[in-house]
Amino acid sequence: GFACDTRNTTHSLSPMGGNKRTQKNNADLVLHTTNEEILQAIVDLYNAPAVEVRGKPYTAGIKEMTDHLGISCNVPRKKITVALVGNHSAGKSSFINWYIGENIQRTGVAIETAGFTIVTTGKKRESYKGEATLQLFKHLIPLIDFPGLVENLVTEICASKERAFALVDFIDTPGLADGQLEYPFDVDKVLYSVGEHCDLILVFFDPIGQALCSRTMSVIASLNEKYHTKIRYYLSKADQVPKEEDRQKVLIQITQNLSSQVKCAHAFELPTIFIPDMHEVTGSRPPTMTNAIEEVCTDIDRTINFSVQNALKALKDHANQIDEKCKEKLAISKVNRSHNLRGSLLGAFEWFLLLDVLVMFVLSFFDVSSFFRCTGATPSVTGVPPGPGVTAACGAYQVAHFVGSSVWIGIGVFFLILIKFTNKKKAVLSGKEVSKLMDIQKHVTSKILQRHEELYKQYFSQTLHEMP
Repeated sequence: GFACDTRNTTHSLSPMGGNKRTQKNNADLVLHTTNEEILQAIVDLYNAPAVEVRGKPYTAGIKEMTDHLGISCNVPRKKITVALVGNHSAGKSSFINWYIGENIQRTGVAIETAGFTIVTTGKKRESYKGEATLQLFKHLIPLIDFPGLVENLVTEICASKERAFALVDFIDTPGLADGQLEYPFDVDKVLYSVGEHCDLILVFFDPIGQALCSRTMSVIASLNEKYHTKIRYYLSKADQVPKEEDRQKVLIQITQNLSSQVKCAHAFELPTIFIPDMHEVTGSRPPTMTNAIEEVCTDIDRTINFSVQNALKALKDHANQIDEKCKEKLAISKVNRSHNLRGSLLGAFEWFLLLDVLVMFVLSFFDVSSFFRCTGATPSVTGVPPGPGVTAACGAYQVAHFVGSSVWIGIGVFFLILIKFTNKKKAVLSGKEVSKLMDIQKHVTSKILQRHEELYKQYFSQTLHEMP
């Protein structure tokens, strides 16, 4: 089942606590910067252009080499994608604004106008609409197959440097609601498709809204069926239910409903979260319940770390695949070259035998000595031309000789045809292509795999004093 977060503590920041938080923020900044550098370096290794200069070794990026060798390859992304899902007014936009430290997303907007909004970092504040969004996020191009979606797809860009925003793309999804509300696209199917392109899915339940609406539960059940390892559940806006007793009732109600809708072998937690210092804006009393909003940030940081590890693994796997493919192509070409050589030699030998039989056959008609030897008499002895009987005997001899020679010629032609069809020439690599594959092997082993080791050391240096 689902485990409720029932802790009830009051948070206060002492000077010592403030110092600790500052130290943590500095450590997080170093961590995020290092991860950003590593992911950027990996993407650069994939997207490096091909360099083919006469007299110099061939070099190229991993994507160029895999395309050349026919290897399937998806370039790792420099950022993770985090989708926020929930009912209308569940606090999804408010969380994004808090995380990036800017009011990018409007809150409290009518659900009829809601669409999909991608929030990403950039040089300056800017907004892109549907087609531009798909050009910017090419991995989302399959979403163009959903009618009505592109027109309701927006990208919001800001220059925030807060937390790990430089490594995160947020997808703010439409608020879900029951009733007669109609979306301009099939929201259930789009959300399911978006889940495939996400690294983390945050599900927010509003304690005073429509957290238990059937559409929300249906979408969550569908997402959990395929993407359960990506999903995290939170009770948002917990500060709007100040009484512990009322909050526990909401938690129990939501967890029971989820338990009946979502099937999973592991217990789920439903931490309570709210936007810090929101009471200063609303003028309400400071909340006293536990705020697990930093756990959301921790989930995002953990997903980033997994993304870095996956990118490093993909880098090594693709490098090894390239090396193995080059070895395979070179080995096949070598075998085919030997096959072609044997076929050529055998064919030449058969032609030699056939020509030899043909020459002997032709010369036999002009061999006068054999013409008279068939009768046992020669003009040099008798001085008399052969008679009719002798001529007939020699004619029969020549017919027999013609038939025998024709049989041998037919056998020779048969074997030539047989050799032609059973020893067809196989494709071999040109000298230039062989040289290119050998350069690729050398580039992979001496450059890319070596760079992979360096990046792993850089990654480990964030947490280890020294390599074991």
